[in-house]
Amino acid sequence: MSSSTSSFRNELKVLAVVLAVVGALEAWQRMRYVHRPFEAAMLRNFPALADRLSDRRYTGLVLLGNSLTQNGYNLPLLRQTLEEAGNGDLHVESIALSGSNPIEWYHNLAVNFMRRGKTPDVVVINMSPSGISDELPAGYRIGWLAHETDWRDVPEVLFDDLNNTEVGGQYLQARVSMLYANRWDIRVELLNNLIPAAKAGMQWVNSGQPAPKARPGDVPPRKTYSLLARLLDLARSNGAHVVLVAMPAREGYTIDPGLPGILKEYGVTFLDCRMVPGLTEEGFEDGWHLNPSGAKVFTPYIAEQLAAAAKGFVVRKEK
Repeated sequence: MSSSTSSFRNELKVLAVVLAVVGALEAWQRMRYVHRPFEAAMLRNFPALADRLSDRRYTGLVLLGNSLTQNGYNLPLLRQTLEEAGNGDLHVESIALSGSNPIEWYHNLAVNFMRRGKTPDVVVINMSPSGISDELPAGYRIGWLAHETDWRDVPEVLFDDLNNTEVGGQYLQARVSMLYANRWDIRVELLNNLIPAAKAGMQWVNSGQPAPKARPGDVPPRKTYSLLARLLDLARSNGAHVVLVAMPAREGYTIDPGLPGILKEYGVTFLDCRMVPGLTEEGFEDGWHLNPSGAKVFTPYIAEQLAAAAKGFVVRKEK
């Protein structure tokens, strides 16, 4: 047997071992995802949540957002505050996912709500200090988009949502491999388990993250809002009212002057919650995220604002 044949067989053995390991890790990740707590469980539970929100005996409000929404809204306190204020007919649920943005919010509504004829009465979009424009954040987390979309959504995602060859390639890989889709979560979990101070370190880094501010003389690039427009179109065409909330931050921030125009065009109710009475720096975990004590201040305030906004909507109910 020639040395080249032997070498080729050895390479095949190595390749087979690598494929076996990757396949085992992929199977492990898919099995683990089924039993994974919190966000993965939320994702699987979205259709049932949509069923509850579409109950015509109540006014259903769904919260869209990311980790700012998760940290900022104390849902049990929100429901209790609404009930005590005589607004118990408002049924509120959250489909906020950490690291998500308007692309995920759009497809989440489309797949789990609108396609199934389960339109919520009110869609509440919670905007971070970085805004809600088409620009993808640095280190965009593609996994949620892969989980939330179907194969029939692939052309729309690639050519309308992402329109970026590199990110589009990552999305296709994430659609095929759950191991790849969840790589961000795996990395964070490994860091937290291997380095006890990793989570505290990430919070320290976030604590130094200021809200975006324009420097004197700077001419910022014009922001576009095609993703937001598609989200608003989806809501409007299905008869849902939309509320956009500017979330609080430890430091004040400005809102892009191009945003109010599109909100007015689509009849969106804007709630400016950048400054909340009684909310101090001690209420923030870092520059943007509220801690539990901050959520206890923000939640009653936003409950009052949402209740007032919902009273101005005409919502079909059944007795």
